[in-house]
Amino acid sequence: MDLREYVEQKDAIFHYTTMPITLERILSERKLRMSVFGDFKDPYEYGFKFFSSRREGPAESADQTTQSINMLLRFACRVLCFCSNKKPTVVLKSGDAESYSLSSGWQRSRMWSQYGDGHKGICLVCSRENMQAYLGEISGRAEKMQADYVTYLEEFGFYPVVDNPGCDQDVSACALEYIKNNFSLLFRKHIDYRDEAEFRVVILDPDRRVQELDVRRILKGIIVGDR
Repeated sequence: MDLREYVEQKDAIFHYTTMPITLERILSERKLRMSVFGDFKDPYEYGFKFFSSRREGPAESADQTTQSINMLLRFACRVLCFCSNKKPTVVLKSGDAESYSLSSGWQRSRMWSQYGDGHKGICLVCSRENMQAYLGEISGRAEKMQADYVTYLEEFGFYPVVDNPGCDQDVSACALEYIKNNFSLLFRKHIDYRDEAEFRVVILDPDRRVQELDVRRILKGIIVGDR
């Protein structure tokens, strides 16, 4: 299939980046480096202060288990983000789903401006199906892996509390289990980001065994920015 046709397909996902990163890292090393939530710009993701093991809800002064959960989320969960052609799922405070349509994932002006170096960067065209297959092959290298579309919420609400008497004895194991059991919560963002229509890969990797992905397994083509 011609790339001009492929970019309009549901299988196509798009990663915007700069020209230097593309030339010096991605194409020369054949690797896509993953980020951590702690480096993100969204306070809902780099902060994780709303995770709490106390029944009264989020608290600034958290107990040891909560602190361990938050540190694992910030620095042991590796993330790779893509824009997609899929209409985003948007949930309003009322619980209703909002209908929302967007231009194709490769031609979002805000994405080019924010992540594509002001239209001077690159958009990598990748395959969602190939990504899913690749993750299946390397799944044994990390505690947990998942790739899915992000849901956009107008209101987050509280996260599940940790209610495990054994946490006092084994904080690290309890924190790890909590994240694995609530992994789907890492695929939610605030409604303000809905125009990204994001498809993301999240890997729980405290041992740092999967910090990069082989771009040759997923890459279909490259689109160069207007500038």
